[in-house]
Amino acid sequence: MRTINVLATQRISADDRAKIEASDPAIRLIDAGGWFDGEIGETWTAFAAARHLPPGATGSGSRTRTHVREAFRQRRCLVPVEQFL
Repeated sequence: MRTINVLATQRISADDRAKIEASDPAIRLIDAGGWFDGEIGETWTAFAAARHLPPGATGSGSRTRTHVREAFRQRRCLVPVEQFL
């Protein structure tokens, strides 16, 4: 069976997650909401970060999250969540 990896970098509700997963049984949703907040805050312009991040966002990473980040960079996980909502 094929798998479609969807990386959600925005925080999403349980309802939205269920809608995304129900849209196709091949979807494997990786909920990464908040994982990149620290990196975004450090590397994006203040204007862009303020629009994207909730107040007080700090974010943190782990080996698993680093793996997901690398998969995303290698274009193995590039389906935007907004496509499913």
